[in-house]
Amino acid sequence: MVRLKSASPRLLWLVGVLLFLGHISSHATETAVTKAQSLYASGRYAEAELVLANHDSSPTAPAADLYLLGKIKVHCGDYAAAIKLLSRAVALAPAESDYQLWLGNSYAWAASTADLKERALWGRKSLRAYQAAIQLQPGNLSARLSLLNFYRHVPRLLGGGMARAYHEAEEIRRRDPIQGTYALAVLYAHEQHAAQAAAALAIVLANNPRHYGANVALGRLATASGVGRPQGERALRLCLTLQPSENDVSHEQVAADLRQLVEQSPGLAGSELTSRTGNQ
Repeated sequence: MVRLKSASPRLLWLVGVLLFLGHISSHATETAVTKAQSLYASGRYAEAELVLANHDSSPTAPAADLYLLGKIKVHCGDYAAAIKLLSRAVALAPAESDYQLWLGNSYAWAASTADLKERALWGRKSLRAYQAAIQLQPGNLSARLSLLNFYRHVPRLLGGGMARAYHEAEEIRRRDPIQGTYALAVLYAHEQHAAQAAAALAIVLANNPRHYGANVALGRLATASGVGRPQGERALRLCLTLQPSENDVSHEQVAADLRQLVEQSPGLAGSELTSRTGNQ
């Protein structure tokens, strides 16, 4: 019979220390992720990025953490880092529709700052990611709206086109009439059909006066068309009191839109622009 030697007290002490340090490290990581999630939810993306500054280098980071940090990188404009992180998240959890969506967003934003050759490459990857997100979850309206935006900005020969965009808007409206009407308003405004866009936005805001995207669209429509500027100003000011979602433009961008509208119409009240910007 083989006699087993008992571990020495020194070895047991060392093992205990390592286990304790591992627990401390794991707890610190969980705390950092929780804090970053809270900052992200309130739109404080730069602060969330600082909290997780060293987390992206961990080879054992779970998919959910990579997904969060990837989204933060998108919002902070570090698209190369976002693509790497979100690609890792998708590789670990390929059935997650939102992971595919944000990978598509990272490609789309990378395309917006790339040269012509790279733009086509990122555009194709973005399209595939959006389509994968919708295939995994047909009711993912954020993915469908991102795909719609892809279609309206990309020529038909490269996979986009307004016909595809309008088809996607109808798919959204079939699942959610209000969001579908908002999607149509976005397309009408894109094609400079101001009256149709205003009518669609009126329907959306009658049903949900605090719809962030629709209020932004109304303000921008007033700037672009010169019609309904007082209503547009009120809509943009309302946005500064609302919390934007991760898919909405920031308060800083809304404040810039408001300044532009006020500068076009000196009669509009332009006070409190600076004091009402930032995160609420």
